[in-house]
Amino acid sequence: MLTKNTEQLAELISNSQIAFLNVRYQEAFSLAKSAIKDSECVYAYQCAANVPYGGIN
Repeated sequence: MLTKNTEQLAELISNSQIAFLNVRYQEAFSLAKSAIKDSECVYAYQCAANVPYGGIN
């Protein structure tokens, strides 16, 4: 069973990934930054790192 914080973190990361796949790079980066602020989760850093390759200048 996941804790409420873990569920919220998983939702932020999932939403970041979906935003990235839908070419909403700024939203993806913002969601990833929120996840990083709330946790030291490596998946959040991975989401944030993917964004520059998607087209943010």
